[in-house]
Amino acid sequence: MRLKKNYFLGKVAFTLFFILIFLSASHLVIFTATSPMNLNLEASIQIALESNIGYKISESAVDVSQAQIEEVKGAKKINMKVQGGYLQMSETIDEEAIGAGDFSGLFAPGQGVPIFSMSATKILYSGGKIESLIDQAEANKQISLNDLDKEKQEIIYKVTQAYYQILQAEGIKKVSTQ
Repeated sequence: MRLKKNYFLGKVAFTLFFILIFLSASHLVIFTATSPMNLNLEASIQIALESNIGYKISESAVDVSQAQIEEVKGAKKINMKVQGGYLQMSETIDEEAIGAGDFSGLFAPGQGVPIFSMSATKILYSGGKIESLIDQAEANKQISLNDLDKEKQEIIYKVTQAYYQILQAEGIKKVSTQ
């Protein structure tokens, strides 16, 4: 009888302990889910800029425009082409010395000749095409920068508007609870 009573008390104690842990954990989860994050406006804007896909696309458009400028400026530089090789000529074949079905003489090493060539080209006059392409690429970059700034200002406006609406709602909530 005493053994059953101790077993029953142990079971009850374990159940109460488990319920206490469960309630503590659920209270912690509910508290963290309902408590607002204490973010200031600058941190909110920074998070929005880092996570906005449209802003990232605008940043990549600026990078592409910069790469186009570098590519067009590269047309003004010297272009070099270097090639090298080795040509091995076989000796003249003595047709009388070759037996029927013996082709080893065809692949006999002969005199080797190194081959090397190098060429350089530079555009001396383009009729203003290169300069106009550079100007166009720089204008495209400026357009991309303006689009990036516009996207940034829109994000800042939306985040600021939402931030102050939250502050206003919290103020109304405090007034209504008083």
